[in-house]
Amino acid sequence: PSAAAALTPLLPRLSSESTILFTQNGIGAVDEVAALFPTHAQPTYLSAIVTHGVFSTGPFSATHAGVADLKIGPVSVSPTTSLPPAARWLMDTILSSEPLAATEVGAEELLNVTLEKLVANAVINPLTAIFRVPNGEVLDPRLTGLRKALVAEASTVIVSHLSALRVLDAETRERFSASRLGEMVERVCVATSGNRSSMLQDVEAGRGTEVAYINGWVVQRGREMGVEVGVNERVLGMVEGGEVRELGKGL
Repeated sequence: PSAAAALTPLLPRLSSESTILFTQNGIGAVDEVAALFPTHAQPTYLSAIVTHGVFSTGPFSATHAGVADLKIGPVSVSPTTSLPPAARWLMDTILSSEPLAATEVGAEELLNVTLEKLVANAVINPLTAIFRVPNGEVLDPRLTGLRKALVAEASTVIVSHLSALRVLDAETRERFSASRLGEMVERVCVATSGNRSSMLQDVEAGRGTEVAYINGWVVQRGREMGVEVGVNERVLGMVEGGEVRELGKGL
């Protein structure tokens, strides 16, 4: 279920003194959860961008398959505003866990690393799910055109999005250029070559996926910004429709 659906039964126990930590892929879950609360009773929202390799082995059971890092921070807090004590305690507890290799970041940098992770997920996850391959196979020459098209669309959407938020400077524009994002995706594919993406695991297990919060966000925001997002729209529909392809057959 979505985060909002999962939290709905707990609403009587949550208040402005609560802290909710989001660790899922994509963008949009925080807004859906925030809509469950009145303005005066919003909890504190933290988000963690996790690059560790993890795969499920059953209910409440997972294997830590690849060591990487974790970045955690407030979703939207002024640099001059302190976190409430409960949120600070949760943050410090996670930061103190050595195996997590966690780093605290501010809200602006959290947005940037969230968007970078989104691009990696928007390429690797749907392609591994559609073609039923591990991450490293996304670098197969037969997928080069698709991979680059997904990156290019996401890059244009993100640059337009950050420009609209008035947080786009020259350094950030370069950070989200198609060339740099493409190199980042390739590095992730190499570093996690033997891993099976969370989206591939979900479709193989017959579960719902996070594609609506990943490629779905690219498509929705792209339409709002007047950006062409046809390739992301195609893979979004294929994953949601449970379509499968063989490498070399195209979409």
